[in-house]
Amino acid sequence: MTLASDSPIEEHAVHRDRMLEHARKMVAEGDRLQASEKIWGAAVHGIKVIADERGWPYSRHQDAGVITSYIAEQTGRLEIDTLFSAVRDMHTNFYGDRRTLKEIGIAIERAEQFLSLLHEAHLLMPPDLPMPNHPEYRKRVRQDARRAAAARTENR
Repeated sequence: MTLASDSPIEEHAVHRDRMLEHARKMVAEGDRLQASEKIWGAAVHGIKVIADERGWPYSRHQDAGVITSYIAEQTGRLEIDTLFSAVRDMHTNFYGDRRTLKEIGIAIERAEQFLSLLHEAHLLMPPDLPMPNHPEYRKRVRQDARRAAAARTENR
């Protein structure tokens, strides 16, 4: 069994910026669904930048909400959660197609605000702050670590 590398081919920051650019292009071309998903993707990659810098695991979409809420709570920047909800709505819109191009354009602005505030808040936190203490998050992290260890043992 061969495991894929844990490191992306390009940095998450590159993907984040490219996806925001693609979202703008998709709005200009009238593609609501792709623009919506690119907004969500940009947010996820922005969160992964921070998770990687802090050594916090990120393996499921639920981790985005846990990490975002944790940063908002630790820094008192609760508007981060509000902006994250608007961004997460774009992931939902990818499947439901309920948002207009104008609403999606506004969501791009909100995604940019979200990413900026998230980054600022992250810089305010102590560098050695432990990973979020959310029970389900920690449980998944332990399970993922056990699976990875078992796979490494299997490959020997």
